[in-house]
Amino acid sequence: MCGIPNNISSGISGLEKYIPITVIFAIALFVVRELLEFLKQRNSKKNKLKAISFLFSEEIKINYWALKSLFRAYNTLANLFDEFPNSTYRIKTTRFEKMVFKYKREPDDTIWSGHPIPKFSFDKFNFLLPSLAELNLNIANIVKITYEKIIELEHFRETIILFLADELHEEDVFKEMTKNFIADFTKEETDYFNSLNEAYKTLTGTELKEWRVR
Repeated sequence: MCGIPNNISSGISGLEKYIPITVIFAIALFVVRELLEFLKQRNSKKNKLKAISFLFSEEIKINYWALKSLFRAYNTLANLFDEFPNSTYRIKTTRFEKMVFKYKREPDDTIWSGHPIPKFSFDKFNFLLPSLAELNLNIANIVKITYEKIIELEHFRETIILFLADELHEEDVFKEMTKNFIADFTKEETDYFNSLNEAYKTLTGTELKEWRVR
């Protein structure tokens, strides 16, 4: 009766003994590899979120400066309407296409006072919001709401520029209404700042205290 040679039988028996260990080792190796890949992707995602958050926070600082400049112009105009009814004001465009608010309290003053009214910035918002939404939808939503407020501010910036340039083509009665609007709008600064501050805190974990000119 033929049987399996002893050497082959011994080899099979040895192989059977090591199969569970090799399987466990393969599974463990797979788990470790997947875990390392997960940690790598998670760290990459966190670093990308930090980078995008930093870029947005820097643009918010720029818009904070634009906000302060805009409300400075609105407050100055409201003060001129109230205390210097004969004041003269205008908008000047520099060679670098910057808008500068200029005014004299009295027509015969020899020196014009004033300051720039910079544009609000939307570059990071236009290019990075989809990437931010992929990384953290909640943060992206807060940033989106804030930039909707910034879009409003840019509209009010254009309004005051048109008023200063006398390009609203309004009759006198509507000019008076615009003056009343300018005076009332000065009360909105805190609300708009709070919106910027909320997004900044969400992005950085700190209060918005500094601004960037550009």
